Amino acid sequence: MANILAELRQRQHDLKAEASALLNKAEADAGGVLSEEQNTRIEAIKVEAADLDQQLDAAIAGLDTAPNAAEELASGIAQGWAGAVAVAEVCVVANVPAKRVLGFLKDKATAEDARKAVLSERALEDEISARHNPKADKPASWDKAVNKVNSSKK
Repeated sequence: MANILAELRQRQHDLKAEASALLNKAEADAGGVLSEEQNTRIEAIKVEAADLDQQLDAAIAGLDTAPNAAEELASGIAQGWAGAVAVAEVCVVANVPAKRVLGFLKDKATAEDARKAVLSERALEDEISARHNPKADKPASWDKAVNKVNSSKK
């Protein structure tokens, strides 16, 4: 957009310079009276200048409505921070280790993604614990105690 504006501005400058040169020549040669050729060119310059003004107005109007790159960047950064804070909040509530939180952030996970992953991991841990109870595989300690008491009575 800046290039377009620069080109339009340069064209406007060139037209003004040409018109001034024609008028100065007419002043010097004929006491300010334009020749037919000069008059035709001045009229053409007026038409070009009017068209150029419309192009400039349209370009300027486009600048007013076009999003500002700095504003877009700031908005994106703010959204990124908000997302990171939301992920961190989910992880803090779930008592997730810091390395796992960093993993979520590096993967650009949303708070919802982090919540689902944590819940899934917790469900898997509970399922494993329910299926495999290490204490259930060991002989009952009462048997050892009873055997010890019975052997001491002999």
